[in-house]
Amino acid sequence: MTVSETFEQFLSGLELDKSYQEIVEDRHAAVRDYLESRLPGVRTQLIGSLQRRTRIDPLTGLQDFDIDILVELFSFERWALPGQGFTGEDALARVEGAVKDGVRYRKMGAHEDRPAIVIPYGDGSSIELVPALRDRVPGSPGYGRTYWVPRGGAWRPADYDYDANWISQANTAADGRLVPTIKMLKAWRRAHCAEMRSYHLEVLAAHPVLPLVLAARQRGQLLPWPVLIAGTLATMIASSGEPALIVGSTSEPADNYVTPVLRGVITAAIRAATQLAFLANNLVSQSESQSLQVWRGIFGPPFPA
Repeated sequence: MTVSETFEQFLSGLELDKSYQEIVEDRHAAVRDYLESRLPGVRTQLIGSLQRRTRIDPLTGLQDFDIDILVELFSFERWALPGQGFTGEDALARVEGAVKDGVRYRKMGAHEDRPAIVIPYGDGSSIELVPALRDRVPGSPGYGRTYWVPRGGAWRPADYDYDANWISQANTAADGRLVPTIKMLKAWRRAHCAEMRSYHLEVLAAHPVLPLVLAARQRGQLLPWPVLIAGTLATMIASSGEPALIVGSTSEPADNYVTPVLRGVITAAIRAATQLAFLANNLVSQSESQSLQVWRGIFGPPFPA
């Protein structure tokens, strides 16, 4: 196969298999119905990479396959004084109590693992329920859309819907090439930079793709996947030291977990991948098979041999 054909096959293999999608839908529906019967007025929705449609097909089946579900308990219109009001501990306890109210999930070993209530399944997968309150404080920057979730002993903002819509709109503006780029880079992360959180990678990758695609469009070109990947990685090196933010979002920076040492590790991994990507592109004119070997080293086993 040519490099172009191999990348198309690679992308196809990264798509979440229909069987996994059905499992996600079935388990979400079951948990939703269960919670609604015990917590009147509660609302649930998928969050994380499943909401943003950036999840890639797992290498190990359902082992460690997590389904992140937001549990919106209610909205609030003002902040209480310290030591008063509804706390994150209260939110976790309410969801955990509801989950353990029935035999089914209690027998499965549902437990608290902050900031979520985790329901483990026998196949190695799990559901992670994240309790949340919707912000309806007058004048709040995230009025009506920001969720507050218990994290680190406090309520922290999470703009899940805005962030997902931003990724979706950026993907559309980039002619549908952002999400596939993110998925390919997630394969690289899985193989070489597991210390980097998935959403951090998404935010870093999201910013350079659109300018690269638009610049090529102005020249009447469509960037081949290998060129787009190399260009995205090169830009990520420069931005890896800056706060990973989505403009207009009230979410905390996606890199707020990164220590100085870890930032160095992540930047070094991105730099190494960038160098290999440019090497692979330079090899194409000499030997496509050698180029493909380098790409396989970058992405790992999911990349066709």
